[in-house]
Amino acid sequence: MWKRRESNLTLHFAVTDTGVGIPPEQQKMIFEAFSQADKSISRKFGGTGLGLTISARLVGLMGGRIWVESRQGAGSTFHFTVMLGHAEPEVSPARASVTAYATALKLE
Repeated sequence: MWKRRESNLTLHFAVTDTGVGIPPEQQKMIFEAFSQADKSISRKFGGTGLGLTISARLVGLMGGRIWVESRQGAGSTFHFTVMLGHAEPEVSPARASVTAYATALKLE
């Protein structure tokens, strides 16, 4: 999903899993350093609890936000938005030469 403005474009990404879900009281803390909603999962699969913290900082640096929607037993959907500036399309040198030649022909 995206939203276009005059000077920028906001993109919205969503990643869904079918895991165990995250209780509402733990949803905010999972974005803090070294925090995990379920400590037993980190013991079983590893992990330091930094992934979402790093993601949140990167998203913030790009003018966006990150959040989670989750239900215990039904999985989670992680959302993030980023704001990007518009770029002018790059014209290849060959295309620029053809365009310049065609313009010159019209002027003569």
